[in-house]
Amino acid sequence: MAAARSILGVGPGARPDEVERAFRAAAVRAHPDRGGDAHQFRQAVAARDVLRPSRRPVRPGAPSPVVVVRRRSLGQVVRDEWDRRHRPSRVI
Repeated sequence: MAAARSILGVGPGARPDEVERAFRAAAVRAHPDRGGDAHQFRQAVAARDVLRPSRRPVRPGAPSPVVVVRRRSLGQVVRDEWDRRHRPSRVI
């Protein structure tokens, strides 16, 4: 989460509308069609997906997902956090 916050430049107490505003500013700066870096744009999208509230309802009693965080790069950590929120969990 801290990596996602640093990518967008928001603090720990940021509201969802502040996260979205920071994402839009980062997306404009980094968008490949506007001369930005595609990798930075993908990181901003992944960071926004990690920080915004889940839109899926949570089933009561559902098992929590297993997360393996690999410290290869900042982008990989953000992708792992995105996977944890958006992909089906597997119990090992």
